[in-house]
Amino acid sequence: MKEEPKSISERATRFLAVDMKDRLKSAFNRGAGGNEPAPEAPRVDDTPDYSSIFAHRAQSAQAHAQFDEQVADYRNTVLVAYQEVEDNLAALRQLQREYLSETAAVASTATALQQAQYRYKEGLVTYLEVSIAENAYLQAQITNVTIQLRRMNASVLLVKALGGGWQRSDLGTAATR
Repeated sequence: MKEEPKSISERATRFLAVDMKDRLKSAFNRGAGGNEPAPEAPRVDDTPDYSSIFAHRAQSAQAHAQFDEQVADYRNTVLVAYQEVEDNLAALRQLQREYLSETAAVASTATALQQAQYRYKEGLVTYLEVSIAENAYLQAQITNVTIQLRRMNASVLLVKALGGGWQRSDLGTAATR
């Protein structure tokens, strides 16, 4: 039993091979003095269906275009992810510098406040100077806490950009360990 061709190109190749074989056989038989009838016309099954060939090519081109689009989307997603990671790493580095600077400012204003309180106790200055020093100290603390909050947010965004997630259930189990 002959195996049926699977693809259109195999069918066309088989058609051409069978047709050529029949023509050669007929020509040799005629040349040898045989009175062979003309070769049979090809059967309808053996002729390639050009509309299906073109339909297959169109489907193939569409599949290649969809694949290329998916590759481009994936590439874009990866680039965006790398950009987010880099942005959050840069933000964390910058916030670390700001935190160190503001921590020094808090320590400096705490010293200034303590000195203002000593001078006030000795009667050298008015309470206005103590109040101004205290205001500067509290403002430095607020700025320091704000920077710490921004660092925590940047850390969360970095973990998210790296593909991790934050869920309350994870936080609850981590706190009990």
